[in-house]
Amino acid sequence: MIEEAKTDAVRREAIAWLLGFGILYFLYRVSAPFLPALTWAAILAIFFFPVHRRVCKRLPGRNTPALASVVAVALLLILPVAWLAPAFIVEAIDAVGRLPTDEIVDTVERAVQSIDARLPEGAGSVEEMAADAVKAVRNRLGQWSALAAGNIVGFILDFIVLMLAMFYLFRDGPRLVEFIRDVSPFGGERHDRMVGEAIDMITVTISSGFVTAGVQGLLAGLVFAVLGLPSPILWGVITALMAFLPLVGAWMIWLPAGIGLLLEGQTARGVALLILGVLLISLVDNILRPWLIADRSQLNGLFVFVSILGGIQAFGLLGVVLGPLVTATAVGLVTGYREAVRNETAAPASSGGPED
Repeated sequence: MIEEAKTDAVRREAIAWLLGFGILYFLYRVSAPFLPALTWAAILAIFFFPVHRRVCKRLPGRNTPALASVVAVALLLILPVAWLAPAFIVEAIDAVGRLPTDEIVDTVERAVQSIDARLPEGAGSVEEMAADAVKAVRNRLGQWSALAAGNIVGFILDFIVLMLAMFYLFRDGPRLVEFIRDVSPFGGERHDRMVGEAIDMITVTISSGFVTAGVQGLLAGLVFAVLGLPSPILWGVITALMAFLPLVGAWMIWLPAGIGLLLEGQTARGVALLILGVLLISLVDNILRPWLIADRSQLNGLFVFVSILGGIQAFGLLGVVLGPLVTATAVGLVTGYREAVRNETAAPASSGGPED
């Protein structure tokens, strides 16, 4: 009778686990299209939650502070893009317009004539091959245009989901944290250490990466503008993107530009750009990043590099940010678990053992 009761209990537990995993799987399938937006919402809510606490002290209720925080974050995301986008597009078009098109066309025509003269008679002409290639490209561009329109609609939908998720995370975040703490299998104190370490890792990843890259891009744009170089906003934005990527850096922009100025005979501006690139643009990374990180945890350079490549493969362009953040969260959880285990192991030893 006892054995049958044990067997029934094991069977019920196995069925419960199977049902739990099945529900989680279908929950993943339902939320999979919006996972990037939901992940961004969680990241931004965690990063800006200290500011939201201050808003809660000044505004009554729960909905009003959450709405105010969401509006503030949305403006913080939209306004810089809205301000930079027109100038960026104008400078990009201007940079393309300054290309030596006549020289490029002449070079291409000479190459086509040279190849056409060497082709056998039955192979057709290069012009026919180029016409076929143009048709293929035109068809591909049509497909890309339809895809781009769909991506714009998807982006708007993701942004709406992101804002809604942020609102509910700001409003119900403390309750959600308490719920996760209650169901966590790691125990109260150990769970708190793991979550705290993960939040610190996310915060330091965002602050050190984005702020440092933004400052380097701003300085690069100012240096280009002061030296009278074309398209300072364009190259400032590209410098910021390069500065964010590990094992690359802002030098990928200012170093070739400085060398190019020297080769063109603009010695003064070339030397000035190289000096300012070393002592101002790239030096910021060595000063600002350690100050932002302080004594908090940071990811190993190899982890960052691998997580960005894996993130791009898993999430597309968003993986540049989501990859390191997912890795940072995992490292934070493991680090917090290790610290909790160490403290629990050290506690009995420090209390001395039972008296004889």
